[in-house]
Amino acid sequence: MKKNIFLSRICMILTFVLIITSFQFGTIDITKKAEALSFRKKFKNVELDKVWKIEFSKSLKPTIENINKVRVYDSNFNYIDTTRSYSKNNTTIVIKPKKDYEPGRYYYIFVDRDLKAADGELFGTEYSIEFLTKGGVTTPDLTVVIDPAQTFSTYVEGFGILGKDLNLDIAKRVGNKLKSQGINVIYTREGENVSWSREVDMKRRADIANKADADYMVSIYCNLSETETSKGIETYYLEGKEKDRQFAQEIQDSIIKKTGANDRGIKTKSNLELFEKLEMPGVIVEAGFLTNATDAGNLKKSKYKDNIALGISEIILSKVKNSNSTKPTAKPSLKSMSKEIKAGADFKLPESLTINYKNSDKKKVLTVNWKRKSYNINKPGTYYSYGTIDNSGTEVIIEYKLVVKEQEPDTGEEDKDKDKDNNTDENTDKDTDKNKDENEEKHVVTLNASRGGFDSGVISDNGVIEKELNLQIALKAGEILKARGFDIVYTRDSDFVTWNASNEIIERVKISDEAKSELMINIGANSVSNTDASGVETYYREGNKAGQKAAKLVQDNIVQKTGATYRGVKGNTKLNTLRLSKAPAIWVAVGFVSNVEEEQKLKEKAYKDRIALGIADAVTEYFDGTDVDVKDEMHVKEITKRIEQGQNFTLPDKVDIILDGNGEKSIKVKWDKNTVNTSKPGVFKYEGTLIDRDDRVVLTLIIGKAQKTGYKVVLDPGHGGYDSGTIGYTKMREKDTALSVSLMIGNYLVRNGVDVGYTRTSDKVSWPSNVSQDLKERTKIANNLKPDLFVSIHLNSTYNETTHGIETFSFYGSDEGYLLASYIQNELIKYTGAYSRGVKQKGFYVIKYSDAPAVLVELGFISNKDEEARFKSFEEQQKYAKAVAVGIFKKLGVTDYDVTD
Repeated sequence: MKKNIFLSRICMILTFVLIITSFQFGTIDITKKAEALSFRKKFKNVELDKVWKIEFSKSLKPTIENINKVRVYDSNFNYIDTTRSYSKNNTTIVIKPKKDYEPGRYYYIFVDRDLKAADGELFGTEYSIEFLTKGGVTTPDLTVVIDPAQTFSTYVEGFGILGKDLNLDIAKRVGNKLKSQGINVIYTREGENVSWSREVDMKRRADIANKADADYMVSIYCNLSETETSKGIETYYLEGKEKDRQFAQEIQDSIIKKTGANDRGIKTKSNLELFEKLEMPGVIVEAGFLTNATDAGNLKKSKYKDNIALGISEIILSKVKNSNSTKPTAKPSLKSMSKEIKAGADFKLPESLTINYKNSDKKKVLTVNWKRKSYNINKPGTYYSYGTIDNSGTEVIIEYKLVVKEQEPDTGEEDKDKDKDNNTDENTDKDTDKNKDENEEKHVVTLNASRGGFDSGVISDNGVIEKELNLQIALKAGEILKARGFDIVYTRDSDFVTWNASNEIIERVKISDEAKSELMINIGANSVSNTDASGVETYYREGNKAGQKAAKLVQDNIVQKTGATYRGVKGNTKLNTLRLSKAPAIWVAVGFVSNVEEEQKLKEKAYKDRIALGIADAVTEYFDGTDVDVKDEMHVKEITKRIEQGQNFTLPDKVDIILDGNGEKSIKVKWDKNTVNTSKPGVFKYEGTLIDRDDRVVLTLIIGKAQKTGYKVVLDPGHGGYDSGTIGYTKMREKDTALSVSLMIGNYLVRNGVDVGYTRTSDKVSWPSNVSQDLKERTKIANNLKPDLFVSIHLNSTYNETTHGIETFSFYGSDEGYLLASYIQNELIKYTGAYSRGVKQKGFYVIKYSDAPAVLVELGFISNKDEEARFKSFEEQQKYAKAVAVGIFKKLGVTDYDVTD
């Protein structure tokens, strides 16, 4: 066997140099090939801005790909963004952090075994450096449980604030302040939902604190009152507990000092169920009244919430024990495993392992967080994957060596590969893949998780990092598609990337093209200064019909799975990944991390998994040949005609359209029914076909009743045109049902002498494909008609499939709007028997800027299969329409009305 000179030379030197001292740490023998991860060099008290110089005995191949073989990770195995460069005739790699390392933290530099010398020789072994930075925060011996309460109390809401969300926001702020000072913080919940029911809520929250052996528990609540003038902050403790009383008084005083809020003092109760079960001091902080305009206004301000958190955290920090002790972050222990497979075989890393901890005879089965979970390796060689295990602060880094061997001729015998665990024989990974027809054609799909490595993308205020979000969704979508028989190509499957900023797009597209991908899906997220912006939008290359089809399928499926706002499918000529890809390509923006509500959803695994499922279902439908209409857009001008009862009317021979941006054009139309009966009042639809195009067109005829009430109502069917609104399981679109019900409502109103105006009467909207312009135009149309009332009709959706019921909204502080909402909500429950989610106040644009008293009605959830089925029934739609109409009549004082069919 030929000896590897690059490895065996005695003169081979790696030197590690502090940039300011040029101190050399000597010659290191690396002639033995590493079989396990072992930190070869260890350094302590390293400066936070340390620049490393790694010197080699021969010149390296001066490429970006090669220099990326040297990487830095933290103790959680997160990739650390650094600037790397060659020096000294390419014999040295210089590594400089883009921002200072954190104090008191372990970091690791890895040199890959396939690092190349200029002559092509491989480095041949994994080499690593461990270093511990100077400093470290004070690490007090203190554990605190922070409890964002009112998880099940969705009625705790006011002035656009949902209590449970505010509680979580303040709790996270308290926790972040405490964590920064080394306090061990435990939350009773970190997301919107919990895994237990309302019935055991108090017990479970107390159990969390007791099991953690916490020193203190602080529960965050919001207050409500029937009196709008009630305001201020108060703190509760359990009667008879002196330590709790003292703790409550200290926290109350501190918060009032920081916020200047109305001081309602400390209060005691004898029946605080939560604290009766606690084994440590605990208090409830009521942060303010959501029924009071002043308190609610303050609680919307980030600075005010920070001051509440500061008031709580300062008191907790004053309780710190051993405040002078310091310690660095925990150094992980190590474990190495290996497996041999045949080239071309699929391999999935084990989800859990039995771990032997150092200095302990105990064995525990723990879940592994792998940086890459599955492989399909066609090229022989040795591959390494790293993961971490965390158990109550004890961290283990797992190195899994995957040796891929050449395919052997088929002898009819089964492979007998077995896992080889260097520490225990209990870890075996049995190949459970089903036999597949090798001749079966697999569709190749590329999933491109945008950002990565040096490019974090957008980072939200509450910790959503775009590059991580994109990757999580891509890996999950790929996992689902692989199980369905697709060949999945990732442009990246970890935070490690092989490109730089200048060649990133080219390299990503190159990966897809070289794999002969049939479809490329780019996954990203949005962020804008307007924090109200939300929803999903999908782009395709302008003019590419296959891309447009894929984009529509992805958009529809994600919206259907998540209930996100539908922002449309859009052609684009500037996105380079779409423009350069040989395969049809799309770019889906899965949400806005700049929107607080959407950001919270994007942090939840269940929500991200729904997005991934939407992508996977769309890809499946794309290759299954699902029919999608991708013909050129035709915009028909709004065709609504108003006449009086008994007036003569003839349907027009031609209608005006705007076709493919080529200006207006009149086209002849053949109506399904030519005669018009104007003897009865109401709202009527007439449908026809455009001659020479086979496109359908609708004319809405409003025939006013001879005897008028003198009232006018504007109806706003939500969404429309480019914006489908939410989408149900059977692909029912919100825009269609909202329009159908709105036309029925109008019919009942007109028949009873109420004049009706519409923001739209068909799916051909009169405004641009822009959410901001859409809402402004609706409001403008309504206000120009000078109505007495404004009613917007919508359907709801969420990724929780069991959520159901009707809710009606008015704008904050609008007494007339609230009264209208109450009438409509009551009638809807009476006519439909549906679950009432109540009358609520929110700042929706169309009701905020309406000159008339206004409401927005959410008729139900089409993300709920039962409610979606109701909306598909014409008779059921009539019930909803009658109910809304009767609610309007009652608000207007119209008593002699008839809503029989």
